[in-house]
Amino acid sequence: MKKVLVGAAALLFTVSSWAQIINQSGSFNLANGNQVGFFNYYEIDQTGDYNNADTDQNGILNSSDTDQVGDFNIAFIDQDGILQNTRVNQFGDDNQADVFQEIALNTTGLDQLGNDNSADITQSGVLNETYIWQEGNGNDADTDQAGDLNILDTFTVGNFNEATIDQQGDANEVDSDQFGNRNEFIADQTGDANNSFSIQVGNRNENDTDQTGFANVVDHTQDGNRNRADAFQNGDDNQSVLIQDGNRNRYNTNQQGNINSSTVLQIGNRNRAVAFQSGDENVSAVSQIGNRNYSSGIQNGDFNLNNIDQQGLRHTSTLLQNGDFNKNEVFQQGTDHISEVIQNGDLNCTKIFQYATGGPHTAIVNQAGNNNTACIFMN
Repeated sequence: MKKVLVGAAALLFTVSSWAQIINQSGSFNLANGNQVGFFNYYEIDQTGDYNNADTDQNGILNSSDTDQVGDFNIAFIDQDGILQNTRVNQFGDDNQADVFQEIALNTTGLDQLGNDNSADITQSGVLNETYIWQEGNGNDADTDQAGDLNILDTFTVGNFNEATIDQQGDANEVDSDQFGNRNEFIADQTGDANNSFSIQVGNRNENDTDQTGFANVVDHTQDGNRNRADAFQNGDDNQSVLIQDGNRNRYNTNQQGNINSSTVLQIGNRNRAVAFQSGDENVSAVSQIGNRNYSSGIQNGDFNLNNIDQQGLRHTSTLLQNGDFNKNEVFQQGTDHISEVIQNGDLNCTKIFQYATGGPHTAIVNQAGNNNTACIFMN
């Protein structure tokens, strides 16, 4: 009778744990696994010295695969729920991975190639996905997703780059590519169906995104060194689009409301664009090609438009619009032109064109009321 009971217990343990595979080659490696539930599976492969892998799974049909090649690598995986899946590959020395997933059908894929890379991944909800690729030395990724159907994808090649991402809600998406050294990407999204896309090529570039609401979009591309972009959007269907090509360019946008749009193109060095919009369906479009140009646009109200195109050196354009259906257009070409516009009211219009011959020029417009028009042309 005693033999029968022992056999039944062994059978139950086998069915519950399903499968565990550990392969180790080298010296002083440590592998540990703990599974509670049914049909869970994990595999740990370690080649090298002083590596450490720990897998804990609680639930049904969870799977984990850890592969470490090198020395002093660490991988900790903790999964609770149903049909969770994690894959961790680390090749090099002193890399670290920490993955936690709970509830159901979440997926994590992590690849770290090089030395001293680190990834901390947390997912809570249903059908969330995280994919991280870090190639180089000293890179760091810290991600947290809570909700359902969120997607997170980072691809980093270089040294000492950072990606910090937090998504709270459903159907949000972040996609970040970083190529170079000491770049930094930060994304914080709260709500549903928000999207943040970032490409950074070069060294010491920074991109910081904060979105709250529904269906907001940030799409930023930076190519060069020491560029920076900051976008804050609160509301629904807002959009920030940026291309910066050069060095030490700066972009700041803050949009509060719905269906606002900020688009900026900066090519050159030390250009700066600032856009603040509060209300609905405002549009800011800025193009600056050259060096040390500055643009600042503040729009409060609905259906306002600010369109600025500056080509050359050291131009300055500032705008303040309060009201609805106001319009400002400025084109400056050459060197050291200045445009300052203030419009308070509704349906006001300003057009300013300043060219190279006989410059620098200065144009200042102040309109209060409704249906005012100012046109200035200098050559």
